[in-house]
Amino acid sequence: MTGKVKVWFIDRGYGFVAPDDGSDSVFLHVTKVALADQEFLVPGIAIEFTAQETAKGRAAVDARIIRDAKDQKMETENSTPSEGV
Repeated sequence: MTGKVKVWFIDRGYGFVAPDDGSDSVFLHVTKVALADQEFLVPGIAIEFTAQETAKGRAAVDARIIRDAKDQKMETENSTPSEGV
């Protein structure tokens, strides 16, 4: 499932995602986000996740930021090759 971060409370470590399918918002806790993506969570960023039903409603798990081909190309260009390998 995909969606966009609707609101993110950095000091509390959670927020809500608006799914692209138009369904109700989904709770997202920082511990359910790929470690490499945690610092980039801001409202409007696109993510991919799995929604699970919990006692308190739907929650996102296995979340990661969706990077388009341009972002991946920039990361590759900006990385430095390892020496001595």
